[in-house]
Amino acid sequence: MSDDKKPMTFFLAPTFPIGRTELEAASEVLRSCTPLRRKQALPYLIALYSFINWWENHAELDCLVDDAANSEVPNPETLPWEMGLSTAWCERPEIVELINIADLSLQDVRLGIYPANAQDQLLIHCPTLLSMIQADLCVGVCLKAEKQQAAILGFILMADLVDLWQVQPPNPQGFYHLAASALQPPHLLPQTVYQIQLGRTALPLETQTVSSQGAMSERKSNRNFTTPTPTLTSEKMVQILQKLSAIGVSPFAIQDWDQQTALNILQDPEICQKVLDIHHLIKGFQSYGEQATEQSSPALGDR
Repeated sequence: MSDDKKPMTFFLAPTFPIGRTELEAASEVLRSCTPLRRKQALPYLIALYSFINWWENHAELDCLVDDAANSEVPNPETLPWEMGLSTAWCERPEIVELINIADLSLQDVRLGIYPANAQDQLLIHCPTLLSMIQADLCVGVCLKAEKQQAAILGFILMADLVDLWQVQPPNPQGFYHLAASALQPPHLLPQTVYQIQLGRTALPLETQTVSSQGAMSERKSNRNFTTPTPTLTSEKMVQILQKLSAIGVSPFAIQDWDQQTALNILQDPEICQKVLDIHHLIKGFQSYGEQATEQSSPALGDR
């Protein structure tokens, strides 16, 4: 699609360079992943870190002082936006090895971050968004690899996204293609996030004293998660491994499991590692079988 035919969202999207910080942060998370998963997951992490760069350095927060309907709106300079950024899933290599995911919490508002594809769409896996991220809204990011630039396309609230699902449901695998033209302009995001926060518990005062640079360093060094307590019994683990051994893919791909079972699998580090081991083993056998088939196949000239 040519630039003059792109949705208006692209003309309004703030665009800025993808810097070394974003690339190094993504590379650090993907260091222990397989080459294929590095390629598949990289756009999600670049989109995540590009959004963080925009939010901390380029987002306009002045609009908040214009909210005359609420007398409690603070001075934008005192808002600790950058202090509340954290991830729960996408900086864990064992999770990234299994599914495409980029999650971010702005204080207590949860975001799903998605890179736009070549058709200017966000490919959203609904079980991941609802069960894992438990998102309040989704954000679209356009990555322009040839120019090493990122553009913040906009966002959509979960309520609006669910309304779209009523008209056009996700496919049987749980995927939904969201057109970038359905997103609200990015300059409205700070106000929307603040409005969501108004209805939730205020941040403790001491969190407002953390330095921005310290928060960024901790987040991008992959230290934002704590190891969950295993929640699966040994019997359930055996059942899970038996099912996954047949396919070796994300637990969300098992059709007869509820979403909570898949979520428990990913929360349990022990079983998550076993799923990865099975996945790698199956891929190894597939590669070996393909090589053996190629070597045993007679050349056309021999017939």
